[in-house]
Amino acid sequence: MTLDIGLSFEKELTVNETNIASRFEEGLPDVFSTPDMIQEMESASYRLLKKTLPENQTSVGTHVNVSHDKSLRVGQVVHVKAVVIDIDRKKVTFSVTATSDEDIVGRGTHSRFIIDKE
Repeated sequence: MTLDIGLSFEKELTVNETNIASRFEEGLPDVFSTPDMIQEMESASYRLLKKTLPENQTSVGTHVNVSHDKSLRVGQVVHVKAVVIDIDRKKVTFSVTATSDEDIVGRGTHSRFIIDKE
């Protein structure tokens, strides 16, 4: 598989006790946390690149710019998608979205830099 503009990767997860805001601090609600949403967006982007890179290379995240627009409760399903929108030598930028029941949960961009594993 070659890395091209438009290449995408999507994953699905269910909100549970391990990815809700209240696990960070008492008093926060039992809803999908922003840090976990961002981690899932980064993970989708990483997994997309992993499928295209040779064995001796990997990638590291370098920039995240997202909004978290809708809360999700425990048991709700979220779809996280990463789409390649720009390739500048070793820097790859993704459009990232999180959706549930056709509603936008979060969206933005994420950049990763391709590096040698050594």
